[in-house]
Amino acid sequence: MRKKEKELEELNKDLENRVSIKTKELKELNKTLEHRVKDEIKKNEEKQKLLFLQSRMASLGQMLGNIAHQWRQPLTELNLTLFNMKKFFNTDEKEKLDELYLESKNLISTMSSIIDDFSNFFNPQKEKKSFEIKKAVDESLVILKKVIEGITLKLNVPLNYQVVGVLNELTQVVINLIQNSKDAFILNSINNKIIEIKLSEEKILDKKYAKLEIIDNAGGISKDNLDKIFDPYFTTKHKSQGTGLGLFMSKMIIEKSFEGELVHKNYKNGSIFTIIIPLNN
Repeated sequence: MRKKEKELEELNKDLENRVSIKTKELKELNKTLEHRVKDEIKKNEEKQKLLFLQSRMASLGQMLGNIAHQWRQPLTELNLTLFNMKKFFNTDEKEKLDELYLESKNLISTMSSIIDDFSNFFNPQKEKKSFEIKKAVDESLVILKKVIEGITLKLNVPLNYQVVGVLNELTQVVINLIQNSKDAFILNSINNKIIEIKLSEEKILDKKYAKLEIIDNAGGISKDNLDKIFDPYFTTKHKSQGTGLGLFMSKMIIEKSFEGELVHKNYKNGSIFTIIIPLNN
């Protein structure tokens, strides 16, 4: 009997020892896993920061192209006006000279306001404030003035839809979505190009949301690509023409900065991108 008790005692001690060793191993493994998780989170955060930077640089390139487009015509007109001023300078036609001088001032003012529009867009301020969605839409259309030439715009964007966030970020999203439609028009050789922008209110579980829809007739997105459109670096364009970050970054901005949602669906002969953002009541 004592022998059995001794065996059981030794067996119990052995089990306790094994449990202790395994517990220690599990604790060490848990610590290792915690470190790995922290490392992966840090890597993902750095990767997202890099993606944001790449997207911002791509936007900067696009914006500079837009500035060049918008400046080309007033510069040509200014050059012609200055030539005419020189021609009338040594004549007695003071009235004509004054008229040309005023014209030059107006052209320079136009060019200055273009610079102001783009400077405001690239203002790095990140403080979240309450603002009108209409303002973000209006600013995006000013910046894309030359890009949307030849496209019929149907706007139903009323006032009194305020959200909290960074105005420039929502402007960036609207620019990306309109630019996406523009690219699809070119890719699918659409002649009668139409973009409709609608803003309305939606109630979800007693909470009010702003619903901003950007609708086009650019042919929609193929079934093969539907699940990939919000993936980073996914693009149907040639590598030299796009980074594939526009839609990815737009989704990140809406979800992380505005606590909202950005979704897409094919509709008739085109696409609908819908932004859902909580309203600031």
